[in-house]
Amino acid sequence: MKRVLLTGATSGIGKEIATEVLRRGDSLLLICRSQTRAAHSIQEWKAMFPHANIEVYFADLAEMKQVRAVALQIQEQHSNLDILVNNAGLYLDRRLLTEEGYEKTFAVNHLSYMALTRFLMPLLQQSASARIVNVASRAHRYGSLLLDDLMWSRPYRPRIVYGTTKLCNILFSSALVRRLEGSGISVNSLHPGVVRTRFAKGQGGLMGWGTALLRPFFLSPKGGAETPLFLMYSSKVEGCSGGYYVRCKKKRPSKTARDMMLAERLWEESEVLIQRALMS
Repeated sequence: MKRVLLTGATSGIGKEIATEVLRRGDSLLLICRSQTRAAHSIQEWKAMFPHANIEVYFADLAEMKQVRAVALQIQEQHSNLDILVNNAGLYLDRRLLTEEGYEKTFAVNHLSYMALTRFLMPLLQQSASARIVNVASRAHRYGSLLLDDLMWSRPYRPRIVYGTTKLCNILFSSALVRRLEGSGISVNSLHPGVVRTRFAKGQGGLMGWGTALLRPFFLSPKGGAETPLFLMYSSKVEGCSGGYYVRCKKKRPSKTARDMMLAERLWEESEVLIQRALMS
């Protein structure tokens, strides 16, 4: 039995991933923000799998202090972690700042991936062949990463901001691969497809309106879960690391996403931001 930790599990592809984890008989750890949505989801899963092993932890992933606190709580209760899936994502049609002073889309979609992964590394290192799966997006192709303006003081363009955070997911994955070389821990990122979920629901702007209009033609959440589940469990990617996958096939991300110098600079800047938040 594997121990799997998943963020963004109460809707969309996250919920489908969680359902499959439980169907396999694995132990599921969730990090949720809403107690109501978590309770509803657990009730559904328990109806399907009465003996399911589900543990839920609560944190707002936009706040680095809360990310650290929940990671420490998990470390206190578990000796190892086999699979970490960073899936929680956010799209906003306007610029909002977290309590720690960071642009919220960037904080949830990128900084939380990096902070949670790093804080849980002691548990991942205790597994024989742990896997880290980072849910990115083909939206990374229209990202615009300026390291001197990660908080978007320039005019806020929601579609570009979101794409930039997804670019950060791939760059972070590449930088992490370098640091985990020889550890037995694999790191891969993916585009799940354009999925019919709650993503961007209720938001304005081009992406919000376009998503609402085209949602009936998108992949089902079950279809969107196929690639992350492939990276979590398939023997075909055993020991494989550093890939970007679409429809369970390794693909080449954008040129910017392959820029290792940019990946290293983003890592360094992100480390500073996380540490600053923890000390504030």
